[in-house]
Amino acid sequence: MKSLVFIFIIFVTANAISEDMIHNKQIRFFGKFDNFARWTSEHNNREKFVIGVLGFNPFGDKLKEYYASRTVSKRKVDIKEIESLDEIANCHILYISQSAFTLEEVLKAASGKGVLLISFEDGFAQKGVHLNYYLDNGKLRMELNPYASKRDGLNFKSNLIRAMRVVGTP
Repeated sequence: MKSLVFIFIIFVTANAISEDMIHNKQIRFFGKFDNFARWTSEHNNREKFVIGVLGFNPFGDKLKEYYASRTVSKRKVDIKEIESLDEIANCHILYISQSAFTLEEVLKAASGKGVLLISFEDGFAQKGVHLNYYLDNGKLRMELNPYASKRDGLNFKSNLIRAMRVVGTP
């Protein structure tokens, strides 16, 4: 019985570490998208670079801590927990997590606003989210829906497109 409890503790700890590693990679990627994405001039003229989290925040305080002393495009980073659909337009990046809003409501609120939508939910890129994380043999990967991005006024450099799995339909 003791050995079963020990194995269970090791299994739970190992899963917690891998989830923590995944979140850390996601956090670091947020600031790098500015090198590959082109926002509208309205977004480029803003004083701060805004990363919003809609719904459950899987990062806890780590997202704020990581960007507290960093800049993106020479701008301070503001992390906001988004509570209403009206706040979405103020973001450069919106991470969509488990939310009280449906994906369709979020896509409608973000449509044409030039907000980079990112998720870690199966099928979200196919449904209209621009970038979606997924696991492939234990490695964190990303898929891109360039058709949704173009629809919403975002352009990506070709080297980003080549590095990702492309999904969606024109």
